[in-house]
Amino acid sequence: MNIILVIAIFLVVHVLFDFYFQPSKWVDSKNTEGFKSKYLYWHCFIYALAVSGAVFFLTHVCWLTIVAFVAVGISHLLVDALKKEYKGNAAYFFIDQLVHIIVLGFFVWQVCMKQTIEVDKNWLIVLLYALGYLIVLKPFGITAKNIMDTFDFKPSEKGLKDGGLWIGYIERFLILTFVLMSYYEGIGFLLAAKSIFRFGELKNDNEIKRTEYILIGTLLSFGLAVCIGMLMKMTLNYL
Repeated sequence: MNIILVIAIFLVVHVLFDFYFQPSKWVDSKNTEGFKSKYLYWHCFIYALAVSGAVFFLTHVCWLTIVAFVAVGISHLLVDALKKEYKGNAAYFFIDQLVHIIVLGFFVWQVCMKQTIEVDKNWLIVLLYALGYLIVLKPFGITAKNIMDTFDFKPSEKGLKDGGLWIGYIERFLILTFVLMSYYEGIGFLLAAKSIFRFGELKNDNEIKRTEYILIGTLLSFGLAVCIGMLMKMTLNYL
């Protein structure tokens, strides 16, 4: 339980400060200006402060906290600054996240070596649920967008502003809930309902690309939510 708790805490910090607490203005500035962006330094400082704060909270070891602040800050700065050179490259998005997770993994190991943490099982379950829902919303939305941007197709802007974004949020939230409740029929119903509304008008041969684009995006969104749901169930059953 000790390592699961530490991993969950670090992942919550990562998801919150690398996705939710980073305004779009900062992201755009980093992607276009690289090292010249002041928001790059602000983001890395805040992110490193959050991670090192988690290290200190879990260990109360000052030297490890300082090491975490410096190592996380520098590694995050270098990786995020390179996004300017690889803007629009979906593979770099995954490399970027992998590097961040590897760095955090080192400090997870260090924390587990330094301290044995006892926590009420119910609080750990709440933390895991929070982490799961946080992941399937904005991070998976950005993940899906990066993958879909690799296709040579741009959907029209005739729909509601950010309509597709909110549809993705809602469907992944519902799918994760269905998986955790073991209500798999609900996933089938949701997929069928979306197919009727989204594919019902796509009868023209000229719209084959649009049909395939929507279908791939739907299955990708569903698949990501199902995967995190199954992983959560396995973890919760292990506790």
